[in-house]
Amino acid sequence: MDEQRYVSITISSDDLKKMFMDKTKIDDNLATLIIGCLHNSSVGIELLAKALLGIFPKIKYKLNDFVFIPVSNLPTWKTDRDATLKLPSCKNECVMGQVISVDPYNSMTYRVKCTVVLTDGHVGFTDVLTHDRELQGTPEDPAEILGLIEDMKRELPF
Repeated sequence: MDEQRYVSITISSDDLKKMFMDKTKIDDNLATLIIGCLHNSSVGIELLAKALLGIFPKIKYKLNDFVFIPVSNLPTWKTDRDATLKLPSCKNECVMGQVISVDPYNSMTYRVKCTVVLTDGHVGFTDVLTHDRELQGTPEDPAEILGLIEDMKRELPF
């Protein structure tokens, strides 16, 4: 599989405002207000610029999909990464989790619930905010998913 390449483009606020006004036919004051508000959010201004170029958010994974996320992305303050790698739901330095929310208008598009070993040594859950570039695909074998579902239904020991 070819790795996706990314290109950065610099557009001035004035050029973005002009593109926005040309596309929507709104007046200068309203365009200035909207662009000004979006500048407080790098995601918002990026999504507007892309939309004006005809590029809209695409969602690769949907709610309840099972995905692999690198163990290196787990929060160190909450999880024991080395112990988590020994769980049956881990494969190739990744832990399997389930997408529990999707927000295409956020820089971290997905919230993934993972079974992990917590820092206290108990098996538990953690939610990880992530995006397409961090996720490592979906399980190929349905048996992997069934094992994770069983893990998620199991009573926690604390």
